Amino acid sequence: MEFSLSVKNLDISYYNLQHFHDGYTLHFFTKTRNMTKQSYQYIQGKFLAKGKGNMYTYPKDVADCNNQSLQHFASNSP
Repeated sequence: MEFSLSVKNLDISYYNLQHFHDGYTLHFFTKTRNMTKQSYQYIQGKFLAKGKGNMYTYPKDVADCNNQSLQHFASNSP
């Protein structure tokens, strides 16, 4: 069985992930914070993690990301 992945497939996957995330962005706002960026970085980390990922390994694969903000997102977000 042959498996091939084209740039078009990646573009479509990126669009689908972004569209999925956009449906939930209202849930990542509080009175004082907007955690939308961190929520998307968390999802990216989940998809890009090699093996078992965690908050400390995601920043290696996700651009402009740090483990402290992701940990705060996962621990303190409503």
